[in-house]
Amino acid sequence: MCRAECRGMCRKGVSMYEVAICDDVPMNIELLEGCIRRASKDLLDLLELRVHRYTSGEDLLCAMKDIRFSIVFMDVCLKRGRMGGEETAVRIRAADQNVVLVFLTGCAEPTTSCIEVQPYRYIKKNMPQTEFSQNIAASMRKMVVNANIPTVMGRVNGENIRINSDDIIYIEKGVKHVRVYIRKMSMDYYKIEACKDGTVIKCMDKMSDLYSQLKPYGFGYPHDSYMINFRYLTSFKNDLFRLEEYPNEEFKIARSKAVEFNNLRRTFFRSMYH
Repeated sequence: MCRAECRGMCRKGVSMYEVAICDDVPMNIELLEGCIRRASKDLLDLLELRVHRYTSGEDLLCAMKDIRFSIVFMDVCLKRGRMGGEETAVRIRAADQNVVLVFLTGCAEPTTSCIEVQPYRYIKKNMPQTEFSQNIAASMRKMVVNANIPTVMGRVNGENIRINSDDIIYIEKGVKHVRVYIRKMSMDYYKIEACKDGTVIKCMDKMSDLYSQLKPYGFGYPHDSYMINFRYLTSFKNDLFRLEEYPNEEFKIARSKAVEFNNLRRTFFRSMYH
């Protein structure tokens, strides 16, 4: 099933969370959903969940074109379909860097591929029930924390859209408005059609206001003309750097902003690996 019944935005002030379970054993899905709902009830009375069940990686990835999942519980030893659990997880992480990814397994130890997609938990299906429930509850708490990621209001093709900051590669100052550049993989989710002359997402907020909002969430302001999301920094040398999806463009760090920008850059990447 590829169409979303409703798209939960997983943000501060929004109480609907989209939860995906991918396992090729229906009984496992049933048991896990029960555990998730019990953990959520204990966590927050007002927490609303919509649980989506998938028995193959292909079905889950198809659904991600329309649904922004808050958390995905993935069976690593998935056998149904052409795609295994690890390959599915790699593609999930490529499509959404913010979703909480939780691995469940009854047959395997973590591999390099598993670790590289940065799962929040690696849960053994045969661990004691109390310990299993504690891990599920911890995963749901992490999901709620992630929901506080800020958004930016933009306008494209005559329509207003609210953009998850994790989807933003960089923001550029224009003459009349700010321009927001997002990942190509996110275009489908926001229902944005690419134009031959480039799809421009306009934002009427001031750069200084946006920076104050986004600075605690992995953004740097290297130049008066633009700010960037450190998640998409691909190369860095002296006062020049490049960004994902813009390999032929060099961005310059202004001398007056270099100290703060580099301190934020180092802090961000330390937090990613500790």
